[in-house]
Amino acid sequence: MRINAVPFSASTAPSADSVENLEDFEERGGRSKNGHAIPENNSVHSYARNPFEEEKVSLSPKELYFEDMVVSEHEESRYDRDRCGIWCFKPDFLQRFKNMKSFLVVFIIVGICQGMFHSYWPMTLSSIEKRFQLSSQTTGILTTVNDVTHLSTVLFVAHFCGKGHRPRYMAIASMVVGISFLVFAMPEMVASKWREVISTALVANSSQTQGNTETCLSAEEAGWNNETTNCDANAHANRHDNFWPFFFLVLAQSLLGIGTTAPIVLAMPFIDDNVKIQNAPAYFSLGLAGRLLGPVFGVLLGGFCLDTYVDLTPQSISSTDPRWMGAWWLGFVIMGCLLCMAAMLYLCFPRSLSRQDAVRRERLRIQKKNESLSSDSGRTFKKKLGEGPKDVKRLLTNKIFVARLINDCIDMLVVSGYFSFAVKYIEFHFRLSAAAAGRTSGLSSILAMGLGVAVGGIVTRKLKLQPRQVALSLLASSMLTATCYFCLAMVTCEARNLVSHWDEQQMLRVDTQCSNRCHCERTPYSPVCHEELQFNYYSACHAGCSGFTSINETKYFTECRCLTANVSTLPSWGSSHPAPPVGLLYNTASPFQSLDQPTVKRGFCEEGCSAWWYYVIISACFKFLSMIPFAGSAMLSFRIVDPDLKALSKGMQTFCASLFAFIPGPIMMGMLIDSTCKLWNTDECGEKGACLVYDLDAFRLKMHLYIAVIKLVACFLDVFIYYNVRDMKFDRETDGEMVTQTVLTKNMGSVKDLTSLAVTS
Repeated sequence: MRINAVPFSASTAPSADSVENLEDFEERGGRSKNGHAIPENNSVHSYARNPFEEEKVSLSPKELYFEDMVVSEHEESRYDRDRCGIWCFKPDFLQRFKNMKSFLVVFIIVGICQGMFHSYWPMTLSSIEKRFQLSSQTTGILTTVNDVTHLSTVLFVAHFCGKGHRPRYMAIASMVVGISFLVFAMPEMVASKWREVISTALVANSSQTQGNTETCLSAEEAGWNNETTNCDANAHANRHDNFWPFFFLVLAQSLLGIGTTAPIVLAMPFIDDNVKIQNAPAYFSLGLAGRLLGPVFGVLLGGFCLDTYVDLTPQSISSTDPRWMGAWWLGFVIMGCLLCMAAMLYLCFPRSLSRQDAVRRERLRIQKKNESLSSDSGRTFKKKLGEGPKDVKRLLTNKIFVARLINDCIDMLVVSGYFSFAVKYIEFHFRLSAAAAGRTSGLSSILAMGLGVAVGGIVTRKLKLQPRQVALSLLASSMLTATCYFCLAMVTCEARNLVSHWDEQQMLRVDTQCSNRCHCERTPYSPVCHEELQFNYYSACHAGCSGFTSINETKYFTECRCLTANVSTLPSWGSSHPAPPVGLLYNTASPFQSLDQPTVKRGFCEEGCSAWWYYVIISACFKFLSMIPFAGSAMLSFRIVDPDLKALSKGMQTFCASLFAFIPGPIMMGMLIDSTCKLWNTDECGEKGACLVYDLDAFRLKMHLYIAVIKLVACFLDVFIYYNVRDMKFDRETDGEMVTQTVLTKNMGSVKDLTSLAVTS
């Protein structure tokens, strides 16, 4: 940031006791008290040689001498506070790191540790749903809890911390995020049902026990004669078992929302205040591109943890088995420990990264103190609080800012909903394990987004794009992204065949006439496959199997009475075609007619589907295109507001994005997904848990067309923004603050005008 030094005059002179030392100035032959040689020319200029070189200040000889006096003689302790280090430990060798390059490295390191959550959490959603029997709507609500707490603190942080010691606030907030990661792992430690989950898988190693629990049993063998179910007592026990896990998940999300406030609101304005205007896009792009490595490591960590069983012991079943439960909690422990250590690095940075900036602040402070004027740092809390509503009003009467605000909310509504459940969609629709789906979706998305940010930053800087070109790139990006979502809705795989029938409520029922004598009501979900016909059954019991055997460590069930020779058309898993008539789908004339040696194999039938490659490629393309305008968009957001409102404008954007996008987005998407569920996991009292079977055609269309339509709405707002910024130019005034050459008041208007445009569009 280029700073023009204030000329040395009576109004900027130091206090009286310091002025007498000026007499010694000439006696020392034009040298300062500390031995600084003062050039004879009028000023000393130093310019940055590359985009990442620290900026220097043009100072006159007397100003250099004044700097020595202020720092060395009068404000030694205050200047010491602007040195690199932690508390009293501020040695000279650390001062070489007092620059924006070092801050950017720390910003990226902390961002990597924190950003791992953004890919790890979606990867574990299906495991958490299965583990605690939650619906997609419930996990969507859990996802939004951090936005609620974020919403309640973001404006406070933006207003009161935006002009304070920002690196220190960022360090504290990052440590809070690290603690929240550790709290995420607590549900697994306190859940009373965790032994049941483990025993369900461990029992697969015992052929004797497993056969007795999954095969066709008589009423006496199933224990129905002696069963007296008390649903009220069981329901109370279930609520008690699930309360503490749910409580810790909510607590962790709350701490996460509080902790993520400061880095988001303070980091980018802090970078923007310490670099030149032409270098800002490079810093923004490198900062975000570097932090995108966090989700990359999150994907790798998620793949490792989900491929490890929940109790960290070896298992005979594979990760593609529906009964598999990955160690979803392990990654949170690792991320929490890493982030708490990395956050300490923020504490090493001072309030300002420029020594000349620190001198200038001290000079103004002394001047105002001597003149008995109130300084900015001396304002009372009450006065600051009173300025808050006025600053918010200034932002909300800026129609360009409001248009950008609504556009950002629409973008975040899409991002929060889609990315929360994208891994789950790939897992169910393309028949991949949770770990494989996460790696496939995560790595391709992150690489595409990182490349888009990097390319966008380079193009913005090299071509020196102005607001007009930036607005056009935002419009093109929105249109292309909407087109890609329409294309994704067309990519599909042939659905699995699940032996079932429809009831009056258009829900699947897996009970059949041939298995009515088997008493399968309490049999857990453990699909089996008839390899010859490529039909899947809910369990061996539902296939009417009464025997079992193992061949090469693979479980086979024998004497399956439901594998009849004459099978009518079966509804597919995920079929959205008209439902067949209510009733059984078998030849009821001879329901027990069997094939020779009828057997089924544990697990789903292995059916290949190469369409997921097309899905990954198309989704990577739209993520690349959507991130290209990022650097220019960030610059535009800062230039359309007054310089003193940059931090507050960022806080306002975050506030509205949380309220209108991040909170409703996952909930709305979860409701859409739950509306496509055709078979729920239920307990003995009929209480619904996690969804087992989705109508995948409805899942695919609802998810992608919903997002595509929303993105089309954003295109109209991009047109409005382009019309209002087409005459703007990026520039910096002499005081070093980011401004535009066009007077902002020319573009001020009422929110009512913007709302009318949105409605008519």
